[in-house]
Amino acid sequence: ATSQPQATAPAWSDVQTADAPMATVEAKLDLGALKVSARDVVLVTAVAGDAFELDGQSHEAARSPARRLRVISETELSTQLRRQLGAVRQNAIRIEAMQGELQDDLIESSVQPGMDRAQAQVGERIAAQREAVDEVDRLLEQNKLNDAQLEAIVDQTRDLLDHAGRAASKAVDEMAKRPPGEQPSRAMDGEAAGEAGKESAPAKPQDDAAKPQAA
Repeated sequence: ATSQPQATAPAWSDVQTADAPMATVEAKLDLGALKVSARDVVLVTAVAGDAFELDGQSHEAARSPARRLRVISETELSTQLRRQLGAVRQNAIRIEAMQGELQDDLIESSVQPGMDRAQAQVGERIAAQREAVDEVDRLLEQNKLNDAQLEAIVDQTRDLLDHAGRAASKAVDEMAKRPPGEQPSRAMDGEAAGEAGKESAPAKPQDDAAKPQAA
């Protein structure tokens, strides 16, 4: 790794050996030890060589393309993470609306063709948003960012997705119990509508403020 593109020697290196024909290695780069500042750019390159040698000849080491790590301030990182969480929360609200429409269709009619696929897509979208929250959480821990407000927003966003996940699971169970084409009874309609009304009012997360470190 080097923070100067024209540097003759790397500012950091980590040498590892592997005995297997194919191997994956990991290394941790502490940017603090390099004494970099915001707006600096660190270039990281991996170099690999094999043990081939015949008649004094050996293979040339292979070098990966340089990966650019842009150093940003804590304020900029926090702002980026807040924006990312804001996008997740907006997506969660849209997912909740989609789930509500599917639930209404299920209550008012029967399991129609394509409804199971639409429900599966809701589940996939919830899973994707959970991955986005996990990435924010990883960046918070990786960069040792101590921001209580941002951590609270992460928890609130998880709660919102958990609520959407529970509603999706209930809908899947209801579809599995009701054969295609079966019309629900009016008593069932009223009970399901009551349950839907209870589920559709989660605690609204507090407004956030401003969100992942690039590197």
